[in-house]
Amino acid sequence: MGICYKRAESLAHSLNCPTTLQWAPGGQWRHSLMTDRLSATMEIAKRLYTLAQDQNDTLLLIGAYGALACTL
Repeated sequence: MGICYKRAESLAHSLNCPTTLQWAPGGQWRHSLMTDRLSATMEIAKRLYTLAQDQNDTLLLIGAYGALACTL
């Protein structure tokens, strides 16, 4: 699953699709939370937060805050 999410993120970058750009790292974060070190999961959560800030979308920010809080 982790590989699929990474590939989806690169595809979203190449297509310049902001919605998918948020969805793919969210999947990476969920996968990492269950299978990886918390430090790696925190890096993904921080990336989610940065993407949400760039989009200036309240709903995405709430999701990013949830990812950060859950990882902490």
